[in-house]
Amino acid sequence: MGFEKFDFVLPVNRSTDIWVLWNNNEVHALALNKDNHAIHLLVHNPTIPKNILVSRIYGPAQSGDHKDSFWNNLTHLNIVIDLVWCLVGDFNDLSAPF
Repeated sequence: MGFEKFDFVLPVNRSTDIWVLWNNNEVHALALNKDNHAIHLLVHNPTIPKNILVSRIYGPAQSGDHKDSFWNNLTHLNIVIDLVWCLVGDFNDLSAPF
């Protein structure tokens, strides 16, 4: 597909796998944390003197403890990080009921 670097998380149960792909000549990325529902990358663009956190998300589809734990983990990250943060993906959640 034309990308030099990649990282991934294998699927768990019926969930889908998570992939991130990039080229080192455009950005540098380092996976800081991976779990069943996200890959969190520290991303550096050489033309901009600032690092950002990019999280590739595939949230749990079923309600219950896994969904609560997923949101609690993101809430905790929001408290402890001091970077621009971009979250991308499928959260498998609704902001309001139909």
